[in-house]
Amino acid sequence: AAVGSFSNATIDDVTISTTAGTTLNYCSTSPNSVGTGATITSSGSPSVANQDFVIEANGLPANTFALLFVGTGTTVAANFNGTMCVSNTCRIGPILSSSASGTLSRDLPDSAYTQFGCTPPVIGSQLFFQLVYRDSIGTGGNWTDALCVVFGE
Repeated sequence: AAVGSFSNATIDDVTISTTAGTTLNYCSTSPNSVGTGATITSSGSPSVANQDFVIEANGLPANTFALLFVGTGTTVAANFNGTMCVSNTCRIGPILSSSASGTLSRDLPDSAYTQFGCTPPVIGSQLFFQLVYRDSIGTGGNWTDALCVVFGE
């Protein structure tokens, strides 16, 4: 092999650091049937007390189904047409549906977690969010990029 090259290398764990009350996107999105890929964002505040945190996505195919996952760890695993970037996951239901413009949102008060057996955030907890969604190309599914959230007071 040439100097400075390597083969058969994989990245299977990613460490993300950020401070309480902040969010940070990580992991690459993959092209989908409507463009460069879907991205995940948030609105409201990553505050345990405020209970107004919302996960949002855009760049999805119109009127498609999606599942929201929350996890306590990260990974980089090829899955469907994209990359799964969240590990130690719990699915937060119900099944979501994108709008005609390819967007969706999901409010996340504590009850949204506990209703589906997931553990709600506590002050200082670092959680990772990602959506998997139906798409008409390739394997029929794809992933958004991922969002790291450190919850504050």
